[in-house]
Amino acid sequence: MIKVLAFDVDGTLTCANNELDPSLRQKLVVLSKKGMHIVLSTGRPYEDLKAFQNKNGFYTHAIMLNGAVMLDSDQNLYNFKYMDQMIAKQVCQVLEHLDLPFICYTKENNIEYPCSKMSYGNVMLMRLGQDSDIRNLLDSFVLIDDQFDHEHVFKIETVFEDLTEIEKARKALETITGIHVVSSMNFNLEITLSSVSKGQSLLEHIESLGYDESEVLVFGDSENDRSMFERFTHCVLVENEENDFEYPSLYKCKSCKDNGVFDFLEQNSYLFESV
Repeated sequence: MIKVLAFDVDGTLTCANNELDPSLRQKLVVLSKKGMHIVLSTGRPYEDLKAFQNKNGFYTHAIMLNGAVMLDSDQNLYNFKYMDQMIAKQVCQVLEHLDLPFICYTKENNIEYPCSKMSYGNVMLMRLGQDSDIRNLLDSFVLIDDQFDHEHVFKIETVFEDLTEIEKARKALETITGIHVVSSMNFNLEITLSSVSKGQSLLEHIESLGYDESEVLVFGDSENDRSMFERFTHCVLVENEENDFEYPSLYKCKSCKDNGVFDFLEQNSYLFESV
C-alpha cells in the first residue's frame, strides 16, 4: 500500500506560472491530513522552492538541488552533500571555456558566472516566458568575485541560448570524473557530485522514517527524475511535450497543463485505500 508520495515540481506539479491547480492542492492537503507522507523532489534551490511554497501555501519535506540538500517541514535545511572543491573548480573551468552562463549553488550564496552572450536570467526568461515566476531566484544571485574558492558547492547549472551547444558541453564535462550530469529542462544541464541524486536522497529519507521502498509512489517528467524511477518500483511518468524524456514506468499520466497528477490520484484511489 502506498504511504509516501514523492513529486518532482517543475513540469510535474506546476508549469511556468509556479502555481498548483486548486483541485490538486486540495487533493494533496486531504491526503496529507489522512496520513500520506508527501515529499517534493526538485532541482530547485531554497529561494526558488520557497517562492513555490509561499505562493501555494503548501509546505512539506523537500529534496532540493537534485538531492544535495534536504528541507524539513519546518523549513530547516539538513543533509548537505557538497561537490569536491577541485571537481567544482574543474566544472567551472570547462563551462567558462565554453563561454556559457552558469550558477554555482553554494551553502552561502548562489554565485553567477556571466558570459559574453546572454545571461542566465535572460536565457531563463526567454525559454520560460517573461511572466515566469523566477524573480526570487534571479534576485538571489551574487556575481562571481576573486574571493570565491569553490567550497561548499551543492550544484552547478548552466543554460543554453543555442540548443546545439548542449551536446558539446556534455562531452566536455565527460572528461571530469566524479560528477553526475542531468537536465530538468531541454535547455539546461545540472551537475552534482556523482553520488548525489534525487533517488538516493529519497531512499535515505523514507528509510529514516521507517517506510519501505514498496510504499513509495514517485511522479516525474524529466531526466533528473530518472534516478527516482530507477530506485523505486511505483513510478508515474508525467507527459511533458517540452522534453523528450522517456522511461518504462509502471504508470503514466497527462501533463501538468492538463492537471494530470490530480486526475491520476483521483482515478487510482485504490492505491491509497488505507489512507
